[in-house]
Amino acid sequence: MTVFQKPMMHVLRGLSATPAAYAELRLAVAREAARELVVTPGNALASRFHEVGCGYGAALGTYTAIREDVINGERMDAYSAADWKTKVAYHVIGGAVTPLYFTTGGGVSIAFGDSIQRGVDTWMWEMDNEMKTHADNKADAEIADTYLSATKETDAIVSGWANGRSDIDTDTMEGKKVKNDIISEILDGQTRGSYTASKYL
Repeated sequence: MTVFQKPMMHVLRGLSATPAAYAELRLAVAREAARELVVTPGNALASRFHEVGCGYGAALGTYTAIREDVINGERMDAYSAADWKTKVAYHVIGGAVTPLYFTTGGGVSIAFGDSIQRGVDTWMWEMDNEMKTHADNKADAEIADTYLSATKETDAIVSGWANGRSDIDTDTMEGKKVKNDIISEILDGQTRGSYTASKYL
């Protein structure tokens, strides 16, 4: 099937808004990578490992970028919610304190609502920032976890493949090099795939 990258990326992004669908898509990528490795002999040419690694890495990077976009979308929703809550609180509390007056014993009315309003303004600003900081911390942690998970996944798949092969001895320098070269290819492909996908999202 020949499709343009941009519309395909938006279709994948739309599907990935549902956690279960995203998990299925990611699992399909991992299974395909494992299948490609199974049919690749340990003594294959470096170009073959480059092809497998780049393909899987690019797909992995695409889904990493999609997950990051979903997380950032949730971050923006949290920002909007914070702004909305702050505005509501501002108008409810601010409207109640602004017209307040104090009448002295001599019958002189002194407005003190404005000074309280300044305190309300400061509190609202701090509350808004606190909610947004919480959203940032949550999103940043989830994005970091996404990248860490992808790295762990790569190591697990390649290590499982290498350890299960009779033609690759991971205890030798040569065997370790085969495994590490594939992991490097995948991680490089992931970086490129993530960068390309993020331009379309």
